[in-house]
Amino acid sequence: MDGSLLISGQPVTVTLGIKPGKGCAGSIDMDSKGSAKLIMIGKTMYLNPDDKYWEAGLGSAAAAAAIHLVNGRYIKTTTSGGLPEGSDSIAGVLSFSPGAPVTLTAPPASDVVEGPAVGSS
Repeated sequence: MDGSLLISGQPVTVTLGIKPGKGCAGSIDMDSKGSAKLIMIGKTMYLNPDDKYWEAGLGSAAAAAAIHLVNGRYIKTTTSGGLPEGSDSIAGVLSFSPGAPVTLTAPPASDVVEGPAVGSS
C-alpha cells in the first residue's frame, strides 16, 4: 500500500507491504518531521525513526538523549491489537487493499532495543 494523508496539516507518506492476519512492513515519511521504518509481526512492532523524527517529536535536548540511547537500532514494543485476518485497516485510521506479498522478518537482536508497550491499559 502506498498513500498519503494529512495529520495536523502535516503531509505523511506511507509505504507498507501488508500480510493480512500476520503484520506489515514499510516506512512512514513525515517530510520535514522525519521518517521511520516499521515492521509489525502479530502484536510485536519494531520502529526505526531517523534523527529528524526524534527532534520533531521531542525537541533538541531530549532528542539527543534518545538518539544516543537508541543508536540507530529498532525500538521493539508490543501493541494491544494486531492486524486481524482479512483486516482492511490499521488502528481504524489507514485503509488498504492487500497488494503484493510481503516477507515479515524481525530485525536481528543486535539491531533492537526494548521499548514500552503501546496501547495497553
